[in-house]
Amino acid sequence: MINSVKFFWRIVLLLLTLLVVYLFIRIYPSYLWFVDVGFKNVFLISTLAKIGLFAVFFLGTFLFFAANLFIAQRIIRDVENKSEIVDSLLDRLFKQDKFTYNPVMDLLKGAIRRYTLIVLLVVIALVSFVVGGVQGYVQWDKVLRFIYQAPSTVIDPLFGKSISFYFFSLPFYNFIVAFLMLIIVIALIILFAVYLQFGLLRISLSIFRDKKIKAHLLTLGALFFVLLAIKFWLSRYGLLLTTGGKLFHGPGYTDIHAGFLNYAVLAGLSLLTGAILFLDIYIPTFKPVIMVLFVLLVSGVFFGGIYPGLIQNFVVNPNEYEKEKPYLEHNINYTRKAFNLENVSESFFPALEELNMNEIRNNKEIIDNIRVWDETPILKTFSQLQEIRLYYEFANVDVDRYDLGGKSQQVMISARELIGSQLSDKAQSWVNRKLQYTHGYGVVMSPVNQFTSDGMPEFYIKNIPPVSTVPYKINRPEIYFGERANEYVIVNTDIKEFDYPKGDDNVYTQYAGGRGIAIDSWLNRLLYSVQFGDKNIFFTSYIKKGSKILYNRNIMDRVKTIVPFITYDRDPYVVVADGRIYWMMDGYTLSNQYPYSQPFNNSINYIRNSVKITVDAYDGTVAFYLMDEKDPIIKTYQSIFKGVFKPFSQMPDSLKSHVRVPNDYFAIQAHMYRNYHMTNPQVFYNQEDVWEIPKQKNDESEAVMEPYYITMKLPDENNFDFLQLIPYTPSNKNNLISWLVSKNNPDEYGKLSVYKLSKERQIFGPTQIESRIDQDTYISQQLTLWGQKGSTIIRGNILIIPIENSLVYVEPLYLQATASNLPQLKRVIVAYGDNVVMETDLEKAIAKVFGNIPITENVAVQTTGNVVTASPEYERLAKQALDNYNEALEKQKSGDWAGYGESLRKLRNVLEQLAKFRK
Repeated sequence: MINSVKFFWRIVLLLLTLLVVYLFIRIYPSYLWFVDVGFKNVFLISTLAKIGLFAVFFLGTFLFFAANLFIAQRIIRDVENKSEIVDSLLDRLFKQDKFTYNPVMDLLKGAIRRYTLIVLLVVIALVSFVVGGVQGYVQWDKVLRFIYQAPSTVIDPLFGKSISFYFFSLPFYNFIVAFLMLIIVIALIILFAVYLQFGLLRISLSIFRDKKIKAHLLTLGALFFVLLAIKFWLSRYGLLLTTGGKLFHGPGYTDIHAGFLNYAVLAGLSLLTGAILFLDIYIPTFKPVIMVLFVLLVSGVFFGGIYPGLIQNFVVNPNEYEKEKPYLEHNINYTRKAFNLENVSESFFPALEELNMNEIRNNKEIIDNIRVWDETPILKTFSQLQEIRLYYEFANVDVDRYDLGGKSQQVMISARELIGSQLSDKAQSWVNRKLQYTHGYGVVMSPVNQFTSDGMPEFYIKNIPPVSTVPYKINRPEIYFGERANEYVIVNTDIKEFDYPKGDDNVYTQYAGGRGIAIDSWLNRLLYSVQFGDKNIFFTSYIKKGSKILYNRNIMDRVKTIVPFITYDRDPYVVVADGRIYWMMDGYTLSNQYPYSQPFNNSINYIRNSVKITVDAYDGTVAFYLMDEKDPIIKTYQSIFKGVFKPFSQMPDSLKSHVRVPNDYFAIQAHMYRNYHMTNPQVFYNQEDVWEIPKQKNDESEAVMEPYYITMKLPDENNFDFLQLIPYTPSNKNNLISWLVSKNNPDEYGKLSVYKLSKERQIFGPTQIESRIDQDTYISQQLTLWGQKGSTIIRGNILIIPIENSLVYVEPLYLQATASNLPQLKRVIVAYGDNVVMETDLEKAIAKVFGNIPITENVAVQTTGNVVTASPEYERLAKQALDNYNEALEKQKSGDWAGYGESLRKLRNVLEQLAKFRK
């Protein structure tokens, strides 16, 4: 017996040791990673919260079950001490008579009796682990948000509760009540089984064999109904988060006058049921309990279904607008607050057709930033022209703006990442993918409105190493962290890291960043071998002192691992600043707990773009910047994780100039504003002025327009600004009715303005412009001709460009040979007023619309008195021609014939532009 006990405890000790080793292997590498990225406190707080709450909920649940088992054991002993006849379940299962007596059956029955308590303790330990511990572990953030909740100045219109109550307190209360109700139900099931096993319950009206059993079970039943009463009472607040009817989200007249009453009555009856159950301990009948339960059931049916139906049909429906008006106003006001639409400025835009060439010239900065390159065609073009090697890839193309000579210039920019899986089959070795081919290299950048005579983009930054024609040099072009960096790599090993190709040879480098986890010790090598399931990490001989492992290199995975409690925008974008490459990302705080707010796509009904994130593409340094200091959700997390979120003022100015409102965020706002620009409840009730986001033609199909970035000067403003714009049409109509813009500059970040158009005359929408393009004889003939020559015509996105008080429509056309994947920008279509023209570039198309008057005056020199001066544009082109000529000579001297040819090509393009000037 003693040896058996020793063996048992040795097994327990071995299992505990294995558990500790497992936890060490799982947790310690994560700790090292969080220390490396500089967010150790996030790891410690979240891990300790999870472990602590697991322990609290597990122990609390286990002690509750154990206490009830202890009480049950005392009651069973008392009954047995009274020598009462107990016809237990065991007695019935192992019943024997003198003719069939078997001593083994008695031994088995005795063993079961002796070990029942031990078995039950094991069972409740497992149940406590699953029901208690796991719930505490999973709901750690809900508990911390409740404890550290930040106040909000927005108050709900019915109960006067802060929005923070609905974000943090109500979910916590509901969780605790539901959890307690669950463990009481489980305890009752376990106790019924125990008492039934020992024959202390009957399947009859007189179910209890002992008053103590009755007291025990009815006390738990009473507690359950008290909790049910609390649940019903809390459900009154939940009505503010539900759909009250077909008109709007939130409680309407019927919910206010019937729903609240329903939950109040049910709460009162549940409380009464609990009280009667408790009193029934001293009353030898179940009749009062049965009566109250019957009343509870009938009340639920009447107040939850019949009574609301009567109010809706006989009170609300005949007077719907009058009865629902105040609640409809709540829905309008709180939806606008929840989606940050309450301060949208409204103006009238005349959309005149009086634009002239002088006004076009005065708005040259708008023309220079009209985007004729769409993301999909230019991504294919970048891939064909600038990937250079099969293992490089451009994940996507982003639109941004850079200051060039005091003017803002929109560009298309993309990072060149290295994909190890795209190495040739013979090069697919562990050494190559993990130690040598470790990083991408550089970016490509092109102006949004320029392309060569053969339809290719002009480049501001291109090639490997990066060659820049703009004042943005890249001193650290290596990209260790990006959108496609999905594998770990080990740097600073005995294997040289491939940097970039150079002719028939390669250039090699070593990682010099501060981030990375030292992997030169046998312990770390063993830990990461286990974590990644890769024995090569432990056995390779190439690791040396100073070697580091870099993982979580995918920037989305990286920021989600650090801060998992916010939602991230799906489109990170690359930024060149201070000689380095950065990734800029956006973080959202979301909720579906905002009172009276209409949900977006039946999901969230609150959103804020509360955080900007930057990631250094070279060393992976991550910084989180707080953008919305009024958002209670991010303020709560700021209180929990102190020091994680920096003030936006601490972001470097070189990065601040590249912040922009994310496309998805603005699209959600634009979607909600379709209905919620209507603030008059009568107009909203009748849905008189519903807007829609228009569709546009993409190849042979139609798609809903997406918001687009645009450089323009808003009416009544003097400065050009980088904005985001989306147009609207009336519901089921194709004419333009308004356009919504969002500002991107840091001083007015996210400020919304809507410009409404006249309802008294026709102003073409995108679909109508597309139809006019299709009906133009010349354009139609050209499209048909190109299509017959084995090429595919790709119609670009149509852009609506406000200039002064007018609207100009621009659509690019791309041509792609069937056998290639290289789209060429061949034509630009411009529509204005009654004119629709197609030309080889944007300037020619605009000039033709306005009577063949060139945008840039073709005057090479101007004479003022006795002084002869060249026009600024002529001087710029002349200087550029000289620079290209000198560059060609340098390339010739160095034997760089490819560069020499490229310089001559650029020189030719400049000379062609100079040839347009009149002498």
